[in-house]
Amino acid sequence: MVLGVRSGCEVLSSMTYRLYWFLMNKAYSLDLCDSRQYYLGRLPVELLYDVNVKKERVGLSQVPEDYVELMASEIYVYDPVNYVAYATGVYSGVSRPTSRLHTLLHIGNGFIEVVDHGVDGRGSSYGTIVNGQLLPRGGLVRVASGTVVVGERVFYIAFEYEGRWYTSIDPYRTVYATQEVLEEFRRTRILRSSRETSSRDVYLAELDPSEASRLGRLRLGDLTILFTGSGIYKTIVLYQLSKTLRDIEVMLFKGSRSSDIEHIVRGLVSTRDYVDVVSGNKEAKWLMEQLIHAVNLRMSREKIIELIDKIVDILDKLYPH
Repeated sequence: MVLGVRSGCEVLSSMTYRLYWFLMNKAYSLDLCDSRQYYLGRLPVELLYDVNVKKERVGLSQVPEDYVELMASEIYVYDPVNYVAYATGVYSGVSRPTSRLHTLLHIGNGFIEVVDHGVDGRGSSYGTIVNGQLLPRGGLVRVASGTVVVGERVFYIAFEYEGRWYTSIDPYRTVYATQEVLEEFRRTRILRSSRETSSRDVYLAELDPSEASRLGRLRLGDLTILFTGSGIYKTIVLYQLSKTLRDIEVMLFKGSRSSDIEHIVRGLVSTRDYVDVVSGNKEAKWLMEQLIHAVNLRMSREKIIELIDKIVDILDKLYPH
């Protein structure tokens, strides 16, 4: 069962994102709007007592469901544009600490920037873990999907494909998972070993890469985990890359700024998903480098569209959908 919040996003691109988390055997989700910023973590004192901040309870808590006051110990997804704080569950305060405005998500086209933020914007006190890797204090990484660990909460960044929502996990790395996901790893026999962390309900899991690749994906309600390296993962990611490149063509026809297009292209090629599925193909990689070069030099719209068409043709031939 997934309890979701539809945040009334205006669709500006073909890529749509959603944030998932699990709590007490239930899955929760929140739609993420294009070009918006969201904070994950505890709230600063000034927001806790700001009467203008709307309270929305998405996750369960140790308080009644009709509780409307914001709690200092709770982990939130905070939308500063709409002034809404979505409660994801109470932080116990006895395990892995969580900073105020711990992590920042900036929603782009084809990727999401994840920043270790903290209350002053200089980084959290306890670190943000993205796809199994600890960001440096104040660090930034771009992802198309995957896990973000903030204190006691494991969040899953997911994208939509043909009516379903997908995230990804690299089975060759140590995986951070909740109890619910860990049980599915064990049930499908891809779990080699696991151990507890200092955070309540966050576990470290070591998977069997060959079994995970054979399985390809793991469904948890309407969220599907793709294992990087599998055929289904490459098919879906390449399709999403093609959609984003087509979005760039639309932006060119609408006369969007070159700097905006350059930001999307550079962000796209820096994501793990892009590296996993494209960098191994010499022709596609070379054409993407030419595309970046063309955008940087402000070449003609026709030249950039020509390069995009060639790249999309290669992607479609690699893994036809």
